[in-house]
Amino acid sequence: MYFGLSFSRVGADFRGQLAPMFQRSAAETLRGAVSEALERFQEDMNVYTLISMPSVLGGSIPPQQGPQPGTLQPPLSLLDFTPLACFLNNILSAFNDLRLCCPVGLAEEVSVCLQDAMADVTRQVLLFHRAEESAFSAREKDLFLSFCCSYAEDLLPFINRCLQILFPPNQIALILGVPVSQLHRFGSLGNIDIAAILTPLSFLLPQIEIAPEEIQLPEISSDIDFSPELSGLTLETQRQEVEIKQQEVETKQQEVETHQQQEETKQQEVETHQQEVETKQQEVETKQQEVELSEETGKSHSEDQDEDFSLE
Repeated sequence: MYFGLSFSRVGADFRGQLAPMFQRSAAETLRGAVSEALERFQEDMNVYTLISMPSVLGGSIPPQQGPQPGTLQPPLSLLDFTPLACFLNNILSAFNDLRLCCPVGLAEEVSVCLQDAMADVTRQVLLFHRAEESAFSAREKDLFLSFCCSYAEDLLPFINRCLQILFPPNQIALILGVPVSQLHRFGSLGNIDIAAILTPLSFLLPQIEIAPEEIQLPEISSDIDFSPELSGLTLETQRQEVEIKQQEVETKQQEVETHQQQEETKQQEVETHQQEVETKQQEVETKQQEVELSEETGKSHSEDQDEDFSLE
């Protein structure tokens, strides 16, 4: 870019020709990452079994406070369903790579790519249901319903929020010269159509109306940061944080046990000391008895000698 700026002095500014190259490269990288995420999701679904497990990572964690401005909090409930958690983790990795070079012109292409990817995810979920439905127990049916609800209510809306950070609607509206509320007329620009994605799963999901998310953003200003940090938002990070907390709890438990052992050791030392004192007391008493016996023996000897002298 600096090279092109230098050539602009002689009327040969070629910087405008470089943007499509970066745009194509970023799009190809994203498509490759999304394709790999889909392959891994398919592999995970092929070996996935609905097992009711006490989830330490997702279900039992108390709700945290709302995310701070400029950050996104991945839904922890997805940790209860490994295929969804791993898929979102891979998509977030692709987003983190994309935001390093994310032209606004990619908004439609990225949205279409993710729309197709989520449609493939829906098809994989349906294939899993058709293959396993006949063997479902009552508990497994409930778990599969929870799986679908988590996919519909947590994963898809979160991906839309990520897209709105990568491609802010107010920036797109400013470029197109239309209000933000009119962006839906231009198709998929920085969002995915959740209702269309979930249509094949409508017979499995509870009868709820899926309304498009209302976009309420402030007026565009030079003071607003439109590229919040997306790094570190993977579910793997959440797992690591929970594991660290578990390790801290285990460490504290070990410290308590060590303290208890030290107290027991001190008590044993006190008891041993008391036993030594008692032993010494017994030795003293024994010596006193020996002294008394020796004194009595000495007196008896002296009396015998006195009697002997008197007889003579």
